[in-house]
Amino acid sequence: MLKRLARIACLFLVVSSCNQSSPTASPMKPVQAASTAILEPTLTSPLAASTVLPINTPPPPLTPPSGFSPNGPFLAFQDEGDQPSKITLFDPIQQTSLVISKPAGDVLKWGSGGLSPDGQYLAYYTGHLDTLTDLSAAPAVQQQIELNIMHTVDGSIIFQKSLLQKDYPQAFLQAADGIMTNPPADFDFQENSRDSLAASLLTAFSAFIYTNSWSPDGHMLAFASGSDGTSSDVYTYNLDSSAVTRITSGPSEVYKIGWSPDGNWILNSGIYFVGEGMCGKWYLSAADGSGSSAFSIMGAVDNSLIRGCDFDEWVSDHQALVSEDANGRGIYDLEVMDIHQKSIDLIWPHNFHSFAFDSVAQQTYVSTEGEQQQNNSYFQQGTYQVDLATNKTISIAPDMLSLTYLGWGAGETIAGIPLDSADICFLPSDSCSGFPDSGQKHLSGLSVSTSRKNLVLYSDTGLWLIISDLDGQHITRGYSGEVDSVIWSPNPDSDPASDLGLVERNSLTMPYYLYNPVTGQINPLTDVSGLNFQGWYWRK
Repeated sequence: MLKRLARIACLFLVVSSCNQSSPTASPMKPVQAASTAILEPTLTSPLAASTVLPINTPPPPLTPPSGFSPNGPFLAFQDEGDQPSKITLFDPIQQTSLVISKPAGDVLKWGSGGLSPDGQYLAYYTGHLDTLTDLSAAPAVQQQIELNIMHTVDGSIIFQKSLLQKDYPQAFLQAADGIMTNPPADFDFQENSRDSLAASLLTAFSAFIYTNSWSPDGHMLAFASGSDGTSSDVYTYNLDSSAVTRITSGPSEVYKIGWSPDGNWILNSGIYFVGEGMCGKWYLSAADGSGSSAFSIMGAVDNSLIRGCDFDEWVSDHQALVSEDANGRGIYDLEVMDIHQKSIDLIWPHNFHSFAFDSVAQQTYVSTEGEQQQNNSYFQQGTYQVDLATNKTISIAPDMLSLTYLGWGAGETIAGIPLDSADICFLPSDSCSGFPDSGQKHLSGLSVSTSRKNLVLYSDTGLWLIISDLDGQHITRGYSGEVDSVIWSPNPDSDPASDLGLVERNSLTMPYYLYNPVTGQINPLTDVSGLNFQGWYWRK
């Protein structure tokens, strides 16, 4: 869970590398001045007609169990492996489950990760796809991938679309010819052979053609498809209108897809090969397919050394924090991408351990273990405040070790736990206090509920709820026993009374407990023992 909390992330989709060490301290130097990169436009294609295939093997209708409510929240579980045989939607309020069985036929990708935010629809893939060695020869067996969308309540299939090129796999030879004749601006793969480049494109296409992402409101699915070109591009399917819209058109293969919080923008990353050193280039496009505000996210600093691989977190409907990794230790450079301004501002030109963002005050808090700089000076470890309006950096706690977690809690206070400590610290002050009556030497995690009004601390000896505006003095013990992580339920109304937490334990016999911070009760979930938890959903 610490990994989840430390990088927040990944709202979507993160490729990162972190191997940190702490050099010997020396005097701190000022932060470098921020730089701004103006972002380049990328092409999009007009509206594409919907392609719906006949459904050969519809699954049998589902019969919801008695007492299964149409409202949420729901927890999704699946059995072991990449090809589960069933997905279980568990209602913790009604204590009932809806089991979705794997459809008949050749299912390529199937899992609860394709569930819409409200749990009402499930995206999965069927067909037949073999590894090819000779792109110039026709495959012996018909190759096909279809995207399916199932209505989970009754098991009906509402949408099916073919995702392969019409001349698959020869299309990749055409794509390689086009790239070598006119290399795209984001092409950085050193490959001189047409056949090798085509094989690399095919590998990238095959690895990530199963990429999809639901819009925040659950009404649209963005997905990768190669049906109208020589490479995969981003398309959307609208549940309300049944329309399929092509969002992007480019030579790279779709790698990752995500949405802005308001559902107006789609973020996607493209690659040309799969392997060591690969780094997708990010693009942002209007979700309606107009492309009028599309631009590429390239980096604010030297692109020959640093490449924008990581998308960290949306901090408003039009701003996001992105980071870039470079060769060497740690995660480098924290930048603010602004859709309205079509720019990226560098706000933190150092490695960082974790960060939190105050959207009201437009402040970012960053913790770092320090680093040796190019001029041989040492940038001091600690926690810093960065003002986004002025790019001014202030040292908040220069002697504080890097925090293992930064985040908002009740009272809009940032709380964190220093490394190897039983203390909890509250920012923007450097106030740290010992954890009373805990009985342990080390806290392993901190988690803030969706409503941001309930905060829990946990370790391998128990779980505690902090109340009274995070003043650090009023702590209620919620559970005595091993706690590995706490994942909070969605809460559309941000009502603290509706917060529910799933407590995970490192246990084979009873790994899941349901925690209610209002009542303080924590109860085992016996019906899902032995299954793998996949996520919270809110059917509303």
